[in-house]
Amino acid sequence: MESMTVSKVITALKNTRSNFFTPATLGSVLGYSNKNSLYKTIQRLERAKIISRLGSGKYYFGHELPLDFSVANFLVQPSYISLETALNFYGILSQFPFSITSVSTAKSKTISNKDREFEYTHISRNLYWGFVKTNNYLMATPEKAVIDSFYLACKGLRSANFDEWDWTIIDKIKLQEYAKQVKFLPFNKYYARNARV
Repeated sequence: MESMTVSKVITALKNTRSNFFTPATLGSVLGYSNKNSLYKTIQRLERAKIISRLGSGKYYFGHELPLDFSVANFLVQPSYISLETALNFYGILSQFPFSITSVSTAKSKTISNKDREFEYTHISRNLYWGFVKTNNYLMATPEKAVIDSFYLACKGLRSANFDEWDWTIIDKIKLQEYAKQVKFLPFNKYYARNARV
């Protein structure tokens, strides 16, 4: 290290509230203003296995592997876990999806990272709600995961067999309240045909 010892870097990283970093946040934590010095330091930290790269400009500090859900939130911001992954997590959908599925106000994309695939589907800003923070990641409530699935299905961007879902887990009153917040006629018609309420 040029201006900090390895032990001081580790101490500085441990004193932060997050194990996830970008070059900008690493520079701030380590007190680097010179970008060239910062990127050389990042390379040294990677070689020393003090940090690991999760994606372009995305790094993780820690010996234990981060939770896939936390990584999903970090790789694309803003985003929250939803759709098939959330439905499976809550037991509504029994089939485990290959990808970690999220929704985001950013463009739709798929990111492959260390034998894991993270899929992000775009939703409009007025639908970016209905999630909770648990264990350092954001996830849709069961009812919002249903709403997100219906919304994307009515637009032809998703398909699902709703007969295979376990509807007993879903709070029907909350689902109805959520559905009323979506002011989109194709969604309203699709919801009326397919919701088991």
